[in-house]
Amino acid sequence: MTSKTRLIELLKLLYAQTDEDHPMSTSEIVSYFKGQGVPTDRETIKADVDILNNCGIEIYAEKSDKTRYHYVNRTFELAELKLLIDAVESSKFITSKKSNALVEKLMTFASSRRARELERHLYTTGRIKPENESIFYAVD
Repeated sequence: MTSKTRLIELLKLLYAQTDEDHPMSTSEIVSYFKGQGVPTDRETIKADVDILNNCGIEIYAEKSDKTRYHYVNRTFELAELKLLIDAVESSKFITSKKSNALVEKLMTFASSRRARELERHLYTTGRIKPENESIFYAVD
């Protein structure tokens, strides 16, 4: 794995797995890369995070006995995602299949741990969902 590839993999890891309540320590990141067969160390992780920050991708480093990192500036806050998911799931014109697909896509805007909080499956009693998939495109 090249240094450029490692940098992108680090960004993907931090985006998918971390948030302000669930940071990853340097040792956890090093272990992840070793599990991928990529030898790395603490200084490499720090340098890669510095590069990401210099490029405008904000990674917060919480310094204590262990440095912990998390991705900052997500597109949506958790409350906004909950609102959007509730709107999709309760929509009269979106089929159940399309609702599930849209909810899955919306969940990618949160870390994996926060995405679990979004699995609320709002059900409105008496709400009829269409079965015609093309209605979604007709609304467009």
